Amino acid sequence: MFEDPSYKGRNFLHLERLDGDALKLTYINGGVWLSPVGSNLLVAVRLFRCILNHAPIGSYYKRFNIPEPLACACGFHRQDHDHVLLSCNKHKRKANWRPHYLKDVVDFLEENPSAFSFRRPLGVG
Repeated sequence: MFEDPSYKGRNFLHLERLDGDALKLTYINGGVWLSPVGSNLLVAVRLFRCILNHAPIGSYYKRFNIPEPLACACGFHRQDHDHVLLSCNKHKRKANWRPHYLKDVVDFLEENPSAFSFRRPLGVG
């Protein structure tokens, strides 16, 4: 069912394989989703937050009516995974960079440890 775009929903980050086809969900040989992060659990968690748009960012807060700021800390009025990945000036990226491939997103997360990360530890404040 995951291959049906209506099943995935509109918040899912669509990525490609190196041959240009859509990255498909699989568990064969450990699956495609975890192999680029290796044993780095913190990057894996932030990767899945990003892919699912289920992260501590404005679009998530809005969708679930959480009383947190919807705007990005950079001043942009809307904070979602596309903004964080593509244009937020709070994060480093190469010029004209686009997250087409899973490894691109992993590299971005490794270089930007605050991206898709909670601002404060869970259970505090």
